[in-house]
Order: sequence, then C-alpha cells, then structure tokens
Amino acid sequence: MKAIGSLFEKYKNTFKPPQSSVEKEFIVVVRQVVGVSINIDQVTYSPSSRTISLHLPSVLKSEIVRKKADVISTLSSSLGASNAPTEVI
Repeated sequence: MKAIGSLFEKYKNTFKPPQSSVEKEFIVVVRQVVGVSINIDQVTYSPSSRTISLHLPSVLKSEIVRKKADVISTLSSSLGASNAPTEVI
C-alpha cells in the first residue's frame, strides 16, 4: 500500500508554481529571514531563468543579496528544489 504523500509525487515534479506565487513566497521568506517588508510590485520573477529581480533602494537590495543563500534555501524547502529561484539580483 502506498503512502498518501507519494500519490502526488509526479505532480510535484511536473507542475511549476505560477510566477505570482513565487513572488509572494519570496516576500514572505524575505520578511522571515532578513526582516525587511517589501511590496509585490518591487519583485519580478523570470521563470525561464529562475531569477528574481529586485526594484529596491540599494541599501535594502544589498541586505537581501547578502543573505541570499539563506533566502534561496528557505525558498527551496517551501517551493521544492526544482521550482525555486536560483538567483537574486
């Protein structure tokens, strides 16, 4: 008999989250890890390159980029390794 969680494994591997979902999750993770609140219009996610672009003042942007490894690892655990952004610029 299969575990309930294993029934959805193929869907977790094939479906990718929408662009807005990744942006919203990024905002939540930045608030948790860095302690900075940002708006949805200050974040742009490119699914093809899996890159998040920030439209922020340089002081806030450098603080987020400095803790980029923690932010990306937290995003990987919440969105899945194959769906999480790999770069923050």
